Amino acid sequence: MDLLIAMVYVKSNESLFAVKKDLIKEVISFWMFHFIRNCVENEQVEVEYIPGEEQNADILTKPLARTKFKEMRSLIGIEDVSRRT
Repeated sequence: MDLLIAMVYVKSNESLFAVKKDLIKEVISFWMFHFIRNCVENEQVEVEYIPGEEQNADILTKPLARTKFKEMRSLIGIEDVSRRT
């Protein structure tokens, strides 16, 4: 199935531009969900639940408290080289 989105907008209309961006995000999210769902159904990928406190990617995506940052940093294998002697 091919997806075709045709949209005409005026650059000076910022609210219409914002709607267009939101629509594109929504369409991409919809197709990504179905793509991933099909991959799971075809056993191409395996989905596993990981509790929030073990999400290693948080160090790259969120501001963390110093202790949480140090914990996440060690989990992904990054060392504090300023502390080496």
